[in-house]
Amino acid sequence: MGKSKLSKKQHTIPQFYLNNFAVKEKNKYRFYTFSKNELKKWKSSVNEVGYIKDYNTIKVNGEKNDLFEKAHNIVFEQKFSVKLKSIINKIFQFNQIENECYNCMSVEFYKSDKAISIDYYDKRDIAYILGYFILRGRKLRNSEELFIDKVKEIYKDMLNSNKNLNQDKVLNDFINYDTKEDVKQSQLISLFKIDSLNELAEIIYNHIWEIAYNNTDELLYTSDNGHALCNLTNLGKSIGYSTNGNIILFPLTPRICIIMYDKKQYNKEKSDLNFTNLDKLKIKWINENIIYDGIDEVYSQDGNWEILNNFYSKTKLPKGHKPYSVS
Repeated sequence: MGKSKLSKKQHTIPQFYLNNFAVKEKNKYRFYTFSKNELKKWKSSVNEVGYIKDYNTIKVNGEKNDLFEKAHNIVFEQKFSVKLKSIINKIFQFNQIENECYNCMSVEFYKSDKAISIDYYDKRDIAYILGYFILRGRKLRNSEELFIDKVKEIYKDMLNSNKNLNQDKVLNDFINYDTKEDVKQSQLISLFKIDSLNELAEIIYNHIWEIAYNNTDELLYTSDNGHALCNLTNLGKSIGYSTNGNIILFPLTPRICIIMYDKKQYNKEKSDLNFTNLDKLKIKWINENIIYDGIDEVYSQDGNWEILNNFYSKTKLPKGHKPYSVS
C-alpha cells in the first residue's frame, strides 16, 4: 500500500465554527472576507480561508507527518462541532420563546415545559471550545515565535558587541537553530496532553458570562482569531492569562456573542449566564474588537462592511496590522 496523502489546507480555526457565519450555497458555505494584509474584500467559501499550508504538519525522522492534524478532527473537532451546534440551537430557541413571552410572569415561565436555558454544563463545553481555539490558534503560536526571534536578536547583539562570547558554541547554535518547529510541536503536544486545555478552560469558565443575542439588522463579524479582547502567553508548563478590560468576547454566530467578565472586577455587579439583547452600539463595539483582534482576515455573513470601514478610517489601522507584538 502507498503512503496516505498528506492534508494541505490545515485550518488555524475550525471550519465547523466558521460555517456558523456563512450561508450555504450549492453545498458550500460562503461568506465575505476582508484581508487585513491586502485591504481587499471578496466573497469566498469557508474552506478557502483561515488555513495555512502545513500548519500542523511536523517532521518525524526527516519526513512530513500530519498525524496531529488528523487527531484534531478525531479528538476535538467532531465532538466540539456537535456540542456547539446544540448550544447555539438552545440559545436561538430561548430567544424565540423570550420574545413570544415578553410580558409573561418570569417565575411561572421558567417552571413551564417550554423553558430552555443555558446551564453550567453548556458553559463548561463552551469554555473548552474557546480554550481549544486559543491554544490551537495563530495568535499564541505567532507570539511565541516572535518572542524567540526577539531573544535571538538580543543574543546576536551580545555576540557582536563582546568578542569574548564569539567562541561560545552554545550561543551560536541557539542563534542559528530553527526553533519554530519546536514551538509548533510543543504547542500541539501540550494541547493533546490536555493539562493546558483543562487549565485554560477552567479560567474561562470562572468568568461571569452574558449570553448576548442580536435582534437588530446589524450582524456580528468574526475573524481568523475567533475571539477578541483576550491575551494569552504560554509560560513553561503553566498558562499566563490576562484580558484587556477584564472582558473576553466570543461570537458564536452573527446573532450570538458570549461576553465574559472577570469575576474579580464584576462579581458584585453581574449575575452569571444572564441573557441580554444587543443594541447597535454594543454590536459596533464587539465588531471593532473582532476587527482589531483578527490575524489576517475578518469575515461577514452579508458583506456589510460599514463598521469595518469606519473603524479603519477612525483608528488609521495600518495595512497588515497584527494583534500581538513583542517589545
